[in-house]
Amino acid sequence: MFIISANMVFSQQAKTYDEAIIMADKKFEANQFLDAKAYYQMALRFKAEDDYAKTQINKIVEEMSSRMDKEDKYLEIIMLADKLLEQNKLDEAKAEYAKAMAVIAGDEYAKEQIDKIETTQKNEKENLENFNKLISLGQQNIADNNYDEAINNFKKAGKIFPDNKQPKQLIEDAKVARSDFQSKSEIYNQEVEMANRYINVKNYVEALVHLKKALEIFPEEWAVQEEVKKYEPLAEKQIEYNKQIEIADELYVNKNYSAAKKAYTAATQLWPENSYTADMISRIDEQLGEKMANLEANYKTSIKAADSLFNIEEFDKASGEYNLALTLKPNETYPKTKLEEIDGIYAQRRAKMEEQYASIIANADNLFEEKKFNESQEKYNLALSIRPDDQYPKDGLVEIETQLNLIAEQQRIDEKFNMIMAAASSLVDNKQYPEAIAKYKEALLIKQDEFAFQRINEIENVIANAEKQKEIDAKYETEINLARRLLEEQNYADARKSFELAALTKPLENEPKEQIKNIDKILEERALQAEIDANYQKLIARSDSLIKLNEFEKGIAALNEALQLKPEDVFALNKLEEIKKQQIAYNKEQELLKQYEEAIKEADNFLANKEYSQAKASFNNALVSRPGDKYATQKVGEINIILQKMAAEIERKYNETIVKADNLFDVSNLSEAIVQYKIASSLKPEEAYPKTKIAEANSLIEEKLKLVRNEYNLAVADADKLYAAKIYDKAITAYQKADKIFPEEDYPEEMIKKITNLIETNAIVDVIKTKTPISSNTSEKTEFEPIRIDVRKSNYILVKAKNISGNEFKMIFGYGIGNAKNGGFVVSVPGDNESHDYIIRVGNQYKWFSEDNNWISIYPENGDIEISLLRISKSD
Repeated sequence: MFIISANMVFSQQAKTYDEAIIMADKKFEANQFLDAKAYYQMALRFKAEDDYAKTQINKIVEEMSSRMDKEDKYLEIIMLADKLLEQNKLDEAKAEYAKAMAVIAGDEYAKEQIDKIETTQKNEKENLENFNKLISLGQQNIADNNYDEAINNFKKAGKIFPDNKQPKQLIEDAKVARSDFQSKSEIYNQEVEMANRYINVKNYVEALVHLKKALEIFPEEWAVQEEVKKYEPLAEKQIEYNKQIEIADELYVNKNYSAAKKAYTAATQLWPENSYTADMISRIDEQLGEKMANLEANYKTSIKAADSLFNIEEFDKASGEYNLALTLKPNETYPKTKLEEIDGIYAQRRAKMEEQYASIIANADNLFEEKKFNESQEKYNLALSIRPDDQYPKDGLVEIETQLNLIAEQQRIDEKFNMIMAAASSLVDNKQYPEAIAKYKEALLIKQDEFAFQRINEIENVIANAEKQKEIDAKYETEINLARRLLEEQNYADARKSFELAALTKPLENEPKEQIKNIDKILEERALQAEIDANYQKLIARSDSLIKLNEFEKGIAALNEALQLKPEDVFALNKLEEIKKQQIAYNKEQELLKQYEEAIKEADNFLANKEYSQAKASFNNALVSRPGDKYATQKVGEINIILQKMAAEIERKYNETIVKADNLFDVSNLSEAIVQYKIASSLKPEEAYPKTKIAEANSLIEEKLKLVRNEYNLAVADADKLYAAKIYDKAITAYQKADKIFPEEDYPEEMIKKITNLIETNAIVDVIKTKTPISSNTSEKTEFEPIRIDVRKSNYILVKAKNISGNEFKMIFGYGIGNAKNGGFVVSVPGDNESHDYIIRVGNQYKWFSEDNNWISIYPENGDIEISLLRISKSD
């Protein structure tokens, strides 16, 4: 049989490749394969690609695998043979031991077991019969719950075959079953005792609950079955009683004493022995007696209280007070009306709830399907509040109660099961194998569990292999030491295989299982780390690509994602800082480029518009953003040449303009001189001379303006005096004079308009009121009725006339009576084609106001005229 020594895992260190190969070959020839493998691996450290060392390692792995396969096959056969032997299947066990010897020729253990079987078969036929008889008797005792007698028979069987483990196991099973029977009996007795207590106080409903629980424990108990049959009718009647009491109590609380009394009376018929109903009826009679003693006051008090409760929507309490009032005065309509109103409100609410009923039921069903039993219970109860008589939510509540009880029971079973399993595991750790098997079987009585079965088989195999334990221990130590060394070398894949072999050798040992979990965790972490590293590298590469495209924000985002994978990674952190600096530099460069492009664009626009100074300034701004720029430098040079030429031209124009301005100043044409000086100043804004001359000219103009203003004021004063004296024609002449002195002033024109409007408004007669053209040197005579004598002295003649010949001339007016001419006046007509108003005062002419003049003649001298109006008017 192939056994690997634990000492092999410690190999002397080789200092060269040749030394490592020599040592490896020696170990290989001596079949010390693990040490040989270690030295070949040392050789590979000196020459990583050495084919010889790799080939030898592969041979070692194949040889070890082949030997381990043979050994595993042997162990599998032996374990089966031992198990068959335990079960007294001697022929089958003997055949399996023979198979084991075929795998490993001359195996001593298998040979010994075959010899034992043959001896047993010769000597134990009679003992076997007695043994089987005692075992069968003990099993019948267990069926009869006679556990002590069963244990005694199993012990007798064990004395016949001391090495047979079946009696011991049956004894342990009997003890577990006895313990379970005792526990059930204790609970059964408690339930029966509780049922009797409730029967004594005539609470048959609760008594029935406990009797049924007792039957669940021992369903075959005839006495309890009879008790259930006896008390079920009484419990049903009691349930009806309780329902009736609930109705009566609700009526009593609502102060509907008459109806409550009837309900209590009905309940009494269901359970006459119960004094509660009689007490309540007596209490109602007392209440009514007290209320009737002061009927009117108590009625009003109840109505007042009821109304207050109604107003704050306390309808239940309000109903109680209205019911009490109605009990006191049954014929009163008001409390009846209010009770009907409350019923209507409740009906509306129920109708609204009824609309929601289907939705509530569906919600409750869904919650039930999702096993959310408490929430489902709430919804079914809500549905019952809407339809109290509906069976569906009641059935749902019953099913929920069943499920909750099952869950609670399962939790109790699980807790007990887990406690027993934990105790069994502790016994295994302490190598108390028979006791552990008993515990696992005790757990299986509570709940069928694959793991418990597995542990029992494992422990039985350990017990069966006790005689081979030295070999198993040696093999286990070799496997576990190899696994530990491979784990230390971080050769996780091979280490895991070695730990798996160790776990197969000793299934109950925890270290291989824990180390396999640890290795799986390490491999999982490594795989996860590899995935993280791959994603990290992708993000770093993505960031680099984005930065090359100047996509700094996206590049930084990619780096930040990488840092989420490796928050403390120095490379990524340094790269992030570097990129942020690059981004700042790039943004600054882009800003300068933007400023440069904007400045160039602005400069080009100025240059196109021949605004050379502004263009030069903008090109210089561009040079600030991009010093030495060829284009901007070239344009500045070109503009300088243009500006030099322009400066010379400006100098010439400036001098010419100054000469012109000085000449105008000298001839006192100050306004025009100022214009020229301003032109010169615009050409050379820095020159003081034109500014000085402008100030000097403005000063002279101001002095002249003062003189003009004084003359204007005098003319206006004269005109105002004439206006005040109602000498309107001379006032107009004076205002016209003022207007010529100071045309900018509106006052003279306003006064002329005022006078004209006055004359127009105070019309006496229109002698001509249609356009009448009169040719040059032709007289036009028009008659009118004589003006009343009392207004003649205030008469004015208003003439609206247009020169249609274009030259200056005079209009000669005459007036008279019949063929006699009494007087006249002359008007000068300006040489334009505009229409003008002429106002002539005639009331101051003696012949006008002293004679009854009845005609006016017009004679245009050397010019054609068009008269549109000739009106005789008066002053106010």
